[in-house]
Amino acid sequence: MVNRWNTTADLSIELTIAEGIVWDDGTEIPALQWLYELSLLGLFICLDDAELNIEFHSKGYEDPGCTYGPPENCYPPEGEDERWLSEATINGVELPPQLSQELFDLYENKIMEVDLPESEPDYYED
Repeated sequence: MVNRWNTTADLSIELTIAEGIVWDDGTEIPALQWLYELSLLGLFICLDDAELNIEFHSKGYEDPGCTYGPPENCYPPEGEDERWLSEATINGVELPPQLSQELFDLYENKIMEVDLPESEPDYYED
């Protein structure tokens, strides 16, 4: 049986603003330096921390394969999981598309590790 999905999910990241630098778990995030600068001007409310939320779409399938029976009916497991950006926000404020894509690319490995929400799988037999 093949499991197919087409869903949305998100990755939330707690950011820390300290000494004029935006950090994620001890790693400086230069793409978000403007966040600190706007907070100094009072144009963006971020005192010590902020929440970055990256929403994305996922579409894919999993086929467990067939590893028993006659050789002509056997094939290895396979699957695919494509994920792409929907939007990115900081403290609920939507970010411009170019910056959103830059952050999606920066966090792509973490995004690929996000467990997708439970949904009714679409099973069918070939």
